[in-house]
Order: sequence, then structure tokens, then C-alpha cells
Amino acid sequence: MSTTRCAGTTNRNESRPLARLQRPGVGGLCNSGGGMHSDPCHADGVSTQQHTDAGLHDDLRIALLRHEFFVVYQPVVDVASNRVVSHEALIRWQHPVRGLVTPGAFIETAERTGLVLRITEVVLEQVCRTLKIGSGRFPISVNLSAVCLTAGGVPDAIRSVLRRFDVPPERLILEMTETATLEHADHVMAQLDALRAMNVGIVMDDFGTGYASLVNLWRYPLSGVKIDRSLLEDIPHDARPCLIVASMIEMARKLGLSVVVEGVENDRQLDWIRQFPDVLAQGYLFGMPSAEIRCEGRHSGT
Repeated sequence: MSTTRCAGTTNRNESRPLARLQRPGVGGLCNSGGGMHSDPCHADGVSTQQHTDAGLHDDLRIALLRHEFFVVYQPVVDVASNRVVSHEALIRWQHPVRGLVTPGAFIETAERTGLVLRITEVVLEQVCRTLKIGSGRFPISVNLSAVCLTAGGVPDAIRSVLRRFDVPPERLILEMTETATLEHADHVMAQLDALRAMNVGIVMDDFGTGYASLVNLWRYPLSGVKIDRSLLEDIPHDARPCLIVASMIEMARKLGLSVVVEGVENDRQLDWIRQFPDVLAQGYLFGMPSAEIRCEGRHSGT
């Protein structure tokens, strides 16, 4: 792992293994060749997008220093028993001026600038702290950006965080999208193999939205899939998505993968999902993301 620094950061990165990773191709923000005070976002000849990112990039750096990021948890529920079996950690940003900011407003800039590495470690630390102080019986999943997977050294960095908080690896699940597998495929495969060897769960998020979904089911060392919410929108009144999702569930289960259906928002969808044994569900029907870890889904219908 490269020991580089982003402009304006302090030596605290030396205790943050993910923050020391360098994204291939960034060639700038975390580039030791430019020195601590260089900032490519303000260099001559940069693109319009880089200029657009510059202000948000500065806000993100300040947010990291001021600890403005926090984690909320959304339950994943066994629909047969209404029992929570795990949680997904979702990052939020409490901006002093903009108020509560969700990832859609900043994550692309964080990825382009490489700051997503530090943000991911903040999430991992908060999740491990939650697991350590009494909520350890439920695994927690964390979204892992393609930038993290292509940076190199991720298994060692995650192992370091888990050891620091004395959290068993099997309590952590990493969610990735198919986008993360499209570039540097061999390198990504090696990272995932190492993580699975540690007993960390690997879940394909947004399953069913990428062109290579079926190939990835057996190509990568997955422990589960999360079926994208967009496929659930017309269920159960449209037979076509019902057939597609049912086929996806059956195929994943035959491959020994756990299945979570995302975006469950009403009783009709829930009743349809209940026909599949052992399938899990996540969505607003069971509760909004919350700072508290819940033991049961809020929905009490049968």
C-alpha cells in the first residue's frame, strides 16, 4: 500500500489503512509526487468537471476533519418470522449549511477525488464500533466502492480495522455493484478471494441491473445477492417481472447464495416474496434507516 497524503490532511492517515491506498489513475489528489500542498483540482488545464468537484471536494475534506459523517442502519428481515437478520450501514453527512446530505449528492465526487477511501474507513470504523458495543449478533453490510476494490491492499486494510475493534470477520458483509467488476477484473477477483478467505461476506448489490449479472454469479466468490428495487416496482400485478425475479431467486439459491429483495414497500410485494423460503427482504415497509439497531422489523402484518 502506498503511503501517500491528500492535500490538507494530517498524519492521522497513518493509522487509517484505507486512507493510505491510492486509486489507480487518479494521478493527483492522493499523489505523493505533488507534495502536501499541491491540489490538482486547481491546476491549469483541468476539466470543467474537476472545477465543479473542487468546492465539494474541499467540503468533503473538511467534513472528514470535523467528523460530520455518520452511519444509519436499515434492517434486513426474514419475512417468515419478521426477525431482523442483518443491517445495511448507510452513510449520511450532517453539513453545517446544507443540512442532512445523502450519498447521491457527494459519492461520485468522493470517488473521482479518491476521498471515498477515507470515507469508507470512517463507515467501517463506526460499524465495527457498533458491532463491538453490543449489537454483534447481527452482521452489518457496508457498501464498497469500485475505487476501493481497484486501489489494492483492501483485504489487509479491512483486516486491520476488524482487529483494532476486535470484531470477527464473519460479522462484516461487503456489498459491491457490478460496476466494480468491469475494470481490473483480475485484480478485483484477487481482492475478493482474499476477503472471502477471511470469512467476510461478499454480496452483489443491485443484482439484475447489469449486463453481466449471470456470469458474475459464478465467476466471483459471492456469498449472496441483493435483487435491485427497480425489479420489484411492478410486482405482483405484472406477471413479467414476477417471472424474472422468481427465476433469479431460484437460480441464486441453487448456487448456494443468500437472496435479499430490496425496495419492499407494501404488503402486496411482501406477500408475493413470502412464497420463497429463506428469502430476505429490505425496504421502508420494515422501517426507515435509523441510528439504532433494531431486533425486529416494524411491520407486523401477516
